[in-house]
Amino acid sequence: MNEVQTSKAEASTTATKFPKTHECAEACHECQDACLQLIPHCLAMEGEHSAAKHIGLLMDCVAVCDASHNLLHRGSGMHVEMCRMCAAVCEACATSCEATANGDETMLECVAACRKCAELCEGLARGV
Repeated sequence: MNEVQTSKAEASTTATKFPKTHECAEACHECQDACLQLIPHCLAMEGEHSAAKHIGLLMDCVAVCDASHNLLHRGSGMHVEMCRMCAAVCEACATSCEATANGDETMLECVAACRKCAELCEGLARGV
């Protein structure tokens, strides 16, 4: 087995042995997608939706979810620290989106994805 095959086998084994790890990685990916899709939506809405702080938080959430997804799928021992950070950023992003949503369905979908990711990442970070 070469190095790439070994890495893939280890990642597959990690997901099989630890289904919560796989579930969390998928939630990170879904959250990343939701935030990426929300950025142009918010920019088009203008006003508070397009504020630099809000857009920056969405971009932070995209970045941290990508990193968490990567570390979790690779079975990295650093996933605990990354999941802790991911949970904090996702919760902050959910709070920001919720505060400006005003019933907007796309924003509320992002809130739900961020909260799910935050909950699962926090659980992994605590070892639950």
